[in-house]
Amino acid sequence: MLARTEPELHLRFMETARALGFRDHLAMYQFNLLGHFVALFGKQPHELHQSHWDQGRNLLLEAARRIPNRGVKTLSTSLFNLEATLFHCELSDELPRRRHPDRADIRAAEWSRVAPTMASTMQHYLEQIAGTLRPGTVQNAELTLREFALLVAAEDTTVTCVAELKRRHVERYR
Repeated sequence: MLARTEPELHLRFMETARALGFRDHLAMYQFNLLGHFVALFGKQPHELHQSHWDQGRNLLLEAARRIPNRGVKTLSTSLFNLEATLFHCELSDELPRRRHPDRADIRAAEWSRVAPTMASTMQHYLEQIAGTLRPGTVQNAELTLREFALLVAAEDTTVTCVAELKRRHVERYR
């Protein structure tokens, strides 16, 4: 529908998308997403601002998460590609940016299920290694310690600190 009401924009958008290396079917999918934003906010494409892109992106991804097997990652990638094409079409002043979901709330909820003394000791250790190791290494260590602590908390509630851990706990995790 947007292509019929805005033929010049459609032509410019498709040419820009092709110049960026997108195949026609991907460019059309991006343009279709642009139509979703226009309908969602009731504005013309040139009236949309970064706040609209951010809010619309969140709304579309949230809706996709509620529908089983809808390919949230594919939608997220397409929205990023749309932002790139819009930037090169001069419909957006902002460069597209990758968004990595922050799972801090999930991690905090999981750590809260671990005995406070054990969690504190393990998190202090993570703070110590963060000064000398790469961020990815620290993230892997945090995940490993969190998984281990959750296993211990679920299977042996008598263990409340690291000093009380036994070989059997490590063997069970391994």
